[in-house]
Amino acid sequence: MMKLNLTRVVISVAAAFALAACSDEEGGAALPAESQPNTASSQPPGTSSAPDGGTESRPTASLDPCSLLSADDLGEFGDYKEGTPDNGSGARGCRFMRVVEKASDDADAVGVLIRDSQGVDEVRDLGDGVQPGSVPGGRKAVMTSGNGGCLIALAVGENSRVDVGIVANTAERACQIADAMAKIVEPKLPEG
Repeated sequence: MMKLNLTRVVISVAAAFALAACSDEEGGAALPAESQPNTASSQPPGTSSAPDGGTESRPTASLDPCSLLSADDLGEFGDYKEGTPDNGSGARGCRFMRVVEKASDDADAVGVLIRDSQGVDEVRDLGDGVQPGSVPGGRKAVMTSGNGGCLIALAVGENSRVDVGIVANTAERACQIADAMAKIVEPKLPEG
């Protein structure tokens, strides 16, 4: 039974990343400041087909998603397996799964996605709105949520971004983890 739950989480994470594809719509609200609680829940945004320029126009091109976060970084939220590459949904990604020992454990999945040709303005609303703002350090970011997940997309230039997405048992837990992981990932990103 536990294996089925983990399978559902893996499928949910994959579906969330795929469903969060680009959108023609632009949402709007302020992204909570670091001192304010994140009240949105989300799932990771997806992909769009933006023109593919050279490395200069793609500041994320040399980034490795599994180098931006580690299982140790997630330690305060539980025991996670080391990240594994996950290049579905049109992005280069890295997925971290929480080790589940008993049915009452939270079966969280954490993903870092690099979108070389998609900016934060293309993040799709996953149900609870898209909240634009910035993260500590002033980097432009947006947060979106819906159905037990949370996503924070960090701008790396105008046409690329890095998504930190979480699927958890509750949206509140997902956004708590996403907020903490975005603060770890952000300083590792180029200015773009």
